[in-house]
Amino acid sequence: MPREQFKQEVERHLTGQETEPHEILYFKVYKSQLPVIEKGARNCWVDARLKQVEGLLPGDDLCRFSGGS
Repeated sequence: MPREQFKQEVERHLTGQETEPHEILYFKVYKSQLPVIEKGARNCWVDARLKQVEGLLPGDDLCRFSGGS
C-alpha cells in the first residue's frame, strides 16, 4: 500500500471522515494586494453561506428573507 493511501486510511479510521490529500501553499503578495484578496475571500464566504441558505429555504421564503422581490 502506498504511503499516502496508508495515511488516508489511518485518518479515516481515526476520525471516521473521508479526507483527501492536501498541500499547504505559501506565496508572496504585496501589501497593496491585500484589500483585493480579502474582498475576494469575503465574497467567496458570503456566496458559500448564501448557497447554504438557498438550499434550506424555498424560493418565496428566500425573497422575503433577503428583503428583495
